[in-house]
Amino acid sequence: MARRKASESPFAIYCWFVQVLIVLSLTAVVIWLSTKPGNPKFTITAIHIPQTGNRNITKIQENETVGNNSVVFDLEITNPNNGMTICYVEIDVRLYNGGVLAGSKSLGSFCEGRKKTVTEEVLIDADRVSRAGNGSHAGLRVTVETMVIYNILKWKTKVHHIGFEGFVTIGTEWNVTENIHLHKIP
Repeated sequence: MARRKASESPFAIYCWFVQVLIVLSLTAVVIWLSTKPGNPKFTITAIHIPQTGNRNITKIQENETVGNNSVVFDLEITNPNNGMTICYVEIDVRLYNGGVLAGSKSLGSFCEGRKKTVTEEVLIDADRVSRAGNGSHAGLRVTVETMVIYNILKWKTKVHHIGFEGFVTIGTEWNVTENIHLHKIP
């Protein structure tokens, strides 16, 4: 049997230690990349603005009624993350017409599971939504601001403030039939 020299032994230990550090670093990077949370996706699936001549009031929920100046739309909230839950602290929805705030609504806090979709019906009393004449279109801007906490396994992240916006073109029938995907505000 050959004996090792005393001078080779510390070098071999240092090489082994560096190899272990490299393997642990690469494992940490892979875990971090696989658990990096993605932002929720907001989509307006339907919108309805009652016509000016229609004075009927319809009941949407227990304490909310739709009058002549109301805007009703369905906001679809999707969690694209596979391994984590998103908890929304509060969701603020604002409706702008020509750069002027026409109305706002605050939705309560809730948690959304992995790869789930929630549809919220939003009723905004929009006093300042101007009605376009016959044959023309009205343009509105919808913004959604929320604070989210990501639950990854049993670990919770810090609160993230995120904002989204989308532009809605209302046709002559005062409704929208195509989905409008809101994009992140930089």
